[in-house]
Amino acid sequence: MTITITYEKTSNHNTNYYRRNKVEKFNIHKCPHCNYETTGPKSSLKAHIWSKHTPENEKPFQCPCLKCTRGFASRANLHKHILKQHNIKIPKRRKVFSFIKFLSKIKIMKKFLMIKRILQ
Repeated sequence: MTITITYEKTSNHNTNYYRRNKVEKFNIHKCPHCNYETTGPKSSLKAHIWSKHTPENEKPFQCPCLKCTRGFASRANLHKHILKQHNIKIPKRRKVFSFIKFLSKIKIMKKFLMIKRILQ
């Protein structure tokens, strides 16, 4: 007994596109730094490059705390770090925008203090 999986071909990249690509491998994203390959969305390759091949100070999610220089490839890992290392609980989605404003103020203060130290 053979089971045949058929997926409807669509023009946009929805779930069926990625399911079909996983089986047929017509669109493979390859890492330019190592042998990693993925048939998933291009964002999964970006996440791989950020986590494995990007220096910590260039990663997209930097810790906003003054004495910390950690960087992370994903927002979730940054949130875990802030909770465990700095004992700051990240608010849920409803309060995220006010928290982002708070973080941006911290970043501005961090830059200000760095400039102030240089000028002294």
